Amino acid sequence: MVGKDVQVDGILTSGCPEVLAATPGRLLDLLGLGALTLASVSFLVLDEADKMLQLGFEDQLDAIAKAIRRDRQCLLFSATFPLRLRQAADRWLTSKDKVVIRVGAVDIGGAEEGEEAAEQGDARIEAASGSRSSELASTLTVSKSIEQIVHVCAEHKRFRKLIRFMDKIRQEEKDQGVRQRALVIVFCNTIKTLKAVASFLGKHKHPCAPLHSGIPQAKRERALSEFKAGSLQLLIATDVAARGLHVKHLRYVINYDFPPNLEQYCHRIGRTGRDGESGTAMSFFTRNMAPLSRDLVLLLERSGQKVDQHLRALAEGKDGQPAGSDEDSHEEAGAEIPAAKMQEPAEE
Repeated sequence: MVGKDVQVDGILTSGCPEVLAATPGRLLDLLGLGALTLASVSFLVLDEADKMLQLGFEDQLDAIAKAIRRDRQCLLFSATFPLRLRQAADRWLTSKDKVVIRVGAVDIGGAEEGEEAAEQGDARIEAASGSRSSELASTLTVSKSIEQIVHVCAEHKRFRKLIRFMDKIRQEEKDQGVRQRALVIVFCNTIKTLKAVASFLGKHKHPCAPLHSGIPQAKRERALSEFKAGSLQLLIATDVAARGLHVKHLRYVINYDFPPNLEQYCHRIGRTGRDGESGTAMSFFTRNMAPLSRDLVLLLERSGQKVDQHLRALAEGKDGQPAGSDEDSHEEAGAEIPAAKMQEPAEE
């Protein structure tokens, strides 16, 4: 394990490990000091590759790739495959034969075939919405085990709608005699909003715990442990929980704030619907997010999901709520924010 706290002497005296896990910067430091060589490395594995590019590690990763022999095997793990990552992959993947594995599908063939499959997803987006930044020119995939519900609403109505949705979940559990309550994560974009949402839920008899970067690590780990154990069923989080968090039997993800881009949306809702289980993702979509509506509609349609009529109207450049309509009328009947079918979690 190579990190900032690992001393060079420890690396030099540990012999020749078969697997080396490292951060890019620290690994390059050790290479520069001559503490190790990558000349005999056969496999290069990059986890959360898209995130590392976002954090500015592209130059470091290029340098590491150049330090490893070209007949290596390279594996990239990423929940999304944005254009920038595909361009970098062309440099890092030295073999002509590439395998692209997506949720529910495997594409095997030459470089041209893999790129063509990725480009087809981009072409559908670009044809519908015209030019856009490379951040949004992505091939996005969401597991079909996740029911996606995107509800267009005014910002000031989200508190009430959130409570209504939570009340519906808990009432259905009570009616069905479910012993273990479903686990729920509510995502917010800022710590300030998170605190307000957590306070509001607590006052309405939905006990919860916050999870954000301003909380000491020990307290965050304790909240996560309680959440995974089921003693805590409701977690209010920022995007600190959007990646790398795997919680069994997590049934619901709620986007109180819709994320700033669709890649982050996929990361967030991907916390549910794992290990063959079904999940539900409820997202409140306010009209200030209208620039994302076209791509979001395409993503929902590609995943076989129903599209809210007001969201489709926004995507078509309309107001999003026809004059004289009541966006809450069909919600009151239970059609707009259905709760997923309750199932008691399997025994461990």
